[in-house]
Amino acid sequence: MNYKKFKARLEMIDSGIVPALKGSELKTMFESMNSCEKRLAKRKFRKLWKKILNCKNKQQKDYWSKLVVSKGKPTSVQLMWRATMVSNYYLGKN
Repeated sequence: MNYKKFKARLEMIDSGIVPALKGSELKTMFESMNSCEKRLAKRKFRKLWKKILNCKNKQQKDYWSKLVVSKGKPTSVQLMWRATMVSNYYLGKN
C-alpha cells in the first residue's frame, strides 16, 4: 500500500467512517460490525457522501445524481460508486 492510500485510510478512521477504498471492502467491513456500530458507520458514510455530492459543480451533480435513489435500497452498482466517491475525496485531500 502506498503512502497516499495509507494516509487516506487514517483520515477516514479519524473521521469515523469505515476505511474502505472499494465497494467490496466496504461491504465486508460492514458485515464484520455489530448492529449498533454498523448503524452509526452507515449514517456517517451517508452524511459524508451527501456532503460530497452537494459540493460538486452543476454538470458533475447532474451526472452523480443518478446515484441517488428516491425510494427503496440503492443497487450494488450505486453503492460501489458511492464508496468510490468517498474514497476519492480522501485520496484527493492528500
